[in-house]
Amino acid sequence: MKELDLVAYIKEQLGSKQTVQAVITSLEAEGYNQEQIDAAFRLALHPASSINGGGAIGSSEPKKALFNFSHFDLTRAFLFLGSILVLVALIIVIYSQWATVTPLVRISFLALPMLALYLTAGYLAKKPNYSDAFRICLATASLMLPFTIGTLLYQTGILPTIGELLFFCSAASALIIYILFEYIFKQTYLSFLTVTAFAVALVSLLTTLALDILPTLWIMLIASALVAAWGIFLASRQRSGCSIYITVGTIATLVLLPASTLTTLGQNAGISYQSSLVIVAGFGLLNLAVASFYNVCRGLWQPEVFYRIKRLLEETAILVILTPLLILGFQEDAYIFVALAFSLGFVLLRTQVAISSLATFGAIGTVISVIAISSQFFADSIGWPIIVFLAGFVAIGLGLLIRKMTVFNRFNTQATLRLGLGQDPAFESRGHTFAWAKTLGALLLILLLFQFVAASLTGLSGNRNFDSPTKTPTEPYQERVPASSSSVEEAIGD
Repeated sequence: MKELDLVAYIKEQLGSKQTVQAVITSLEAEGYNQEQIDAAFRLALHPASSINGGGAIGSSEPKKALFNFSHFDLTRAFLFLGSILVLVALIIVIYSQWATVTPLVRISFLALPMLALYLTAGYLAKKPNYSDAFRICLATASLMLPFTIGTLLYQTGILPTIGELLFFCSAASALIIYILFEYIFKQTYLSFLTVTAFAVALVSLLTTLALDILPTLWIMLIASALVAAWGIFLASRQRSGCSIYITVGTIATLVLLPASTLTTLGQNAGISYQSSLVIVAGFGLLNLAVASFYNVCRGLWQPEVFYRIKRLLEETAILVILTPLLILGFQEDAYIFVALAFSLGFVLLRTQVAISSLATFGAIGTVISVIAISSQFFADSIGWPIIVFLAGFVAIGLGLLIRKMTVFNRFNTQATLRLGLGQDPAFESRGHTFAWAKTLGALLLILLLFQFVAASLTGLSGNRNFDSPTKTPTEPYQERVPASSSSVEEAIGD
């Protein structure tokens, strides 16, 4: 079948209400490989892609070289290398010679290289062709700034003790300089240093004040929410660098909110451990609700910034929901059925929403739930080998179901964004897949499974009676009465 005939055949079959899977199966039976079928489907469903793609169906896309030096910037590479070497050399010198030099020399170890880098950045700022060199020199010097301030305060005796107050003064002083660079001199790429200095200064200040844990958590929560709000305000003004504020502020808020809530309820209401885990699972649902807010933000300001944080929230929310339910399921029978229902629901929801962790975590949660239910209710009757055998078949079935969903949704990208959840074709790229989050979450759930299996096996071996079942007493049991002293004397006398 020629190229155009293959495309026409696909169009004809889809027009006659044939499913995508049926067409793919028929083409595979004809001997076409997966690459040829995908290319033909792209031409059949998206004819415009043939203009940009070019080439025949049987031809593969040009392979990318392992090392592509066409856009390699030698100047930038040496600038990065030089900055790293400066920092490494300073660390080595300070570590090896710190105890043998005077305080003035110790201050000079950090202050002189920092001033040299600032002067170099000031000189390069006037050179239009050296913007990369200017930024690297300025960022390296700014990174050294809080350490230089801390060394100056300590070595001069202004703050003679290394502690939280010294950290606060160093971070707060550096924060003022970072704010000047970022908002007065428009060096927005220093926003990461600004956020880091603010976090260190806040934590150091709260530690210095020696507040209780509860007000400390709530103050940090309010500060995190303000950081996120400031990032949204910068995005509304089309300012670069806002993504750091939005990402760090949102993640910190969603972590500190359950911590503050659980601590408050624990101190005031005395909630149980099980109730705490249920509340944590509820906050996982809250993460999904916050992620769905993307539908409101996608038409405003800088939508890709909100898209990245949305994808992070929804990919990790599934793990936040399932993990507490599975832990509770190992302790109370009712919760394991709840965990199983959520796990199966997540797998089925993957057919409607393009969140890959729904299938990954849902499948692992289903296998763990099946093993837990079988071990708690049927371990004595069917035994552990049958339980593992059953879990293996469940895993195989889920794998086939996920593969079927992947094939079905391969060319249905128009329905991937539901209620603000899932992948948005306008912004989706490999950088937003968050494969690391899925990998870490899967490892966490598998570790949880192994711990449960080990505990169950230990419990079974501990309750097992290793005496021979044929060993029965030959005489009825009679209670032994200790002999009296008189009877013992009579026995001795005899």
